Amino acid sequence: MAPFIGVRFLPGVWLNKGLTNLIRILPNIYRWWDPINREGNPATAPYAYFGYPLRSMGTYMQLGFDAFDAAGSAPPASATQLMIINASETSISNTVGYRLAEKWAEQGGAADSYTLSRDLRLPHDFISVTRPNVPIDVVYPLLIDLLTEGRP
Repeated sequence: MAPFIGVRFLPGVWLNKGLTNLIRILPNIYRWWDPINREGNPATAPYAYFGYPLRSMGTYMQLGFDAFDAAGSAPPASATQLMIINASETSISNTVGYRLAEKWAEQGGAADSYTLSRDLRLPHDFISVTRPNVPIDVVYPLLIDLLTEGRP
């Protein structure tokens, strides 16, 4: 769900791979999710950190690109794959997520993608019950149907 393989402000795969490589070699910098409110960020879950080390983000992105690269030469190990994309996403690259699902399908994997409607206005972390303004009464049944039936 809402896979973080690249950032939204860069189009496509190659520029995101370049960014991934760059932030993995730059000096490590701690970034706040909300640089204005910092520890007072109202959207931060009580169990979450208020920020992230930039180098960790690069390592996380590299893990996604490792899966992306493997998808170019072998089918996925699991029987089926479902990429759930959030159309309201403002941080991550949905383009790279769609392309990963396509690569799995090209290798013979039973891969599909589903896009959560922009009308839902979901934040990136739409799965947490602690996130304000997430219509879990709509989102959770939809996700359960997707994961059990393959379609809502």
